[in-house]
Amino acid sequence: MEQEDYLLREIKRIGVIISAILQKTLGGKGNLAITLEHQIEDTKGMLLHEMMEKALQHYNLCNLKSQTYSFEREVNINAIKNVLQKS
Repeated sequence: MEQEDYLLREIKRIGVIISAILQKTLGGKGNLAITLEHQIEDTKGMLLHEMMEKALQHYNLCNLKSQTYSFEREVNINAIKNVLQKS
């Protein structure tokens, strides 16, 4: 599962690079540097979102396996949920 996520990210990154090369060679009208920077920022946001979802899954697994209530864990779960809902 993790390897599939990694491969998908790498494929998307290669797609961005190929798109930039095509734009450069075919005389695209957009500014290549700005386009790449924007796509890199979008990719960073996507990765952060994925990491937060994974963290939430881990916290939920801890809740299932643990026999003790953790207030700190619940606070972290709620904080992650709030951030994910806003994005």
